[in-house]
Amino acid sequence: MQQVEVPKEKEHPFHEILISLDLGKKQDPTTYTVSEHRPTEELMASGKRLEVSYLSVDDIQPIPLGTDYTTIPEIIRHVFFDQRNWLVDPTSGKKIAPTLLVDEGGVGAPMTDTIVKSIGVSVVRYSLTAGTSRIHCVSRKRRVYTVPRTHLFNTLKTAVEFGRVSVDPRLRHAKTLVDEMKKLEFKESEETGVIRVVHRSGEHDDKSICTASSYWWASFLWRRPRRGLRVLSETETMRMMGYRPEFIQENRRLQLQRQAKRAGTSVGGPGLASNQGDDFTAAANPRVGKRL
Repeated sequence: MQQVEVPKEKEHPFHEILISLDLGKKQDPTTYTVSEHRPTEELMASGKRLEVSYLSVDDIQPIPLGTDYTTIPEIIRHVFFDQRNWLVDPTSGKKIAPTLLVDEGGVGAPMTDTIVKSIGVSVVRYSLTAGTSRIHCVSRKRRVYTVPRTHLFNTLKTAVEFGRVSVDPRLRHAKTLVDEMKKLEFKESEETGVIRVVHRSGEHDDKSICTASSYWWASFLWRRPRRGLRVLSETETMRMMGYRPEFIQENRRLQLQRQAKRAGTSVGGPGLASNQGDDFTAAANPRVGKRL
């Protein structure tokens, strides 16, 4: 791993080191990556300058198949407390720990609990789901989320196409990760017409999942309310993240359909948002009785 011995200074409120762990299955090795997220100003087509997420992958380590699961928490503990993966507050000199993300789908939950006990701090837990539903916060206190697999890979593919993800070419597994990311492809469902990003069948995707989850979490930071800042709608956020226009439009159409179904009317019906604008929150529906 090519890093300096002295911890780097924290340059931005959302500048951080991210360690992402994808727990393996019988045929896939457990893999972790170490990445650095740096918000950077970018000149948009409109002439405005906006801060966007840039991610550099500094380490990629697959843990060999057959490794005893009981040793994985110790491996991750060693990586977590490696001082090269910490930042330093330039004002106070206080050291800042990296953020650890763990895919706890399947048998991952018990392992995540063991890792938390080993390092003594909370981690970001997420489980990948099918479909194109929204990201769901299961527990804000414990930082538990469910993330649609399509959303995760779409975010990564778009970021790669816009040059917002870089991989240190000196890394042993750099080419494998780049190849995995290149194999992400857009696919339209024949039944629903929904455009989604998938990984080619039969191919390994453990390294790209680690990278995708790191970029997702880094981008997710921008959606957290901060004092004095306007909270962006989902569509505005997707535009800033570089989503394809057709994907944004399809996402809007599906949300309006779900909204209309819940209200028992058609899209744009009484009390519902139309397909104009960025927000999808239903207005008070005159057909529904007063809530108790």
